[in-house]
Amino acid sequence: MTKRNGKASYEVGFGKPPQHSQFQRGQSGNPRGRPKGATGFDAALIRELEAKIIVTEGGARTTMSKGEAAAKRLVEKALKGDMPALRYVAETDRNFAEKVESRIKLAQGEGTSVVTESGDEEILRHFSEQARNGNWSAEPESGEV
Repeated sequence: MTKRNGKASYEVGFGKPPQHSQFQRGQSGNPRGRPKGATGFDAALIRELEAKIIVTEGGARTTMSKGEAAAKRLVEKALKGDMPALRYVAETDRNFAEKVESRIKLAQGEGTSVVTESGDEEILRHFSEQARNGNWSAEPESGEV
């Protein structure tokens, strides 16, 4: 520190800006704050998943969110036997096996089918059994279905 004109001053250098350009006490370095439109990755992802798209489903065009379309695709893959997709669905919803079984029983009691394609009920039963036992395999053992 050196004295100049009776005032104490210090050496200006790296990490030591001139005193006249330092923030004043009680004054923010960002007085206007973050701009309203500036958001992080999470907000951008949520906005993107909520965006609507047109999907052709069963020959009919419908509008749904991208998140809903992704969920439909994930479940579709799980039903076709894609093990990573099935594991993700089952881990996301811990009560997956119980919900599948209760829907099948309810539908059988009403004389209707939960699923539209042949064999899907057997596949769902197989995977719900596997989920309950913690024994994951893509193919049912002989006589299991």
